[in-house]
Amino acid sequence: GVRVDDYSDVDTSVSPRAALVYRAAPSSTVKLMYGEAFRAPTVLELELRNSPQTVGNPDLKPERIRTFELAWLQEFAGAHVTATGYYSRLENQIVRAGSTNPFSFENGDAEDLSGVEFELGADLTPALSLRATYAHAFALVEHPRTMPRDTASLILNHRAGRLNSNLNMTWRSSVETDTPAPQTLDAA
Repeated sequence: GVRVDDYSDVDTSVSPRAALVYRAAPSSTVKLMYGEAFRAPTVLELELRNSPQTVGNPDLKPERIRTFELAWLQEFAGAHVTATGYYSRLENQIVRAGSTNPFSFENGDAEDLSGVEFELGADLTPALSLRATYAHAFALVEHPRTMPRDTASLILNHRAGRLNSNLNMTWRSSVETDTPAPQTLDAA
């Protein structure tokens, strides 16, 4: 598929997506996927002028990401396992420029991201299902460093007619940050 976005304040963007799907066996599937996406700068990131803390940057370019994924899906009686590896190239990431007020925004350097994701799902009863996920990032975006390297979740879902209720538990590893520690004033 193809998505075309046309904004009046940034260039037109074409974002293709394609996938090859191979059914290796009735219960095994392999997918090779490619996709592109972009994020246009917000009006505040481009044009903010009357703030003592933030100033817009009219020269910002849209962020762009290109991603390759390879996934293996295996189905069992009432359960499934998925393993996915990915590689992404992020260009023109919009980052905060400056460490004191007023700060602005700028486009960062190109960065590579890669990792793996795993999922195990099972139908425990016709109305109750359980899903567990784990993801590990080998390479993370440097600016801002807000993503954990590892995440995991456990989701218990119950369906009763039109009512769907669930219990979600999420774990994530610590987040490395490059944000400076707050400054304290010494009383004289």
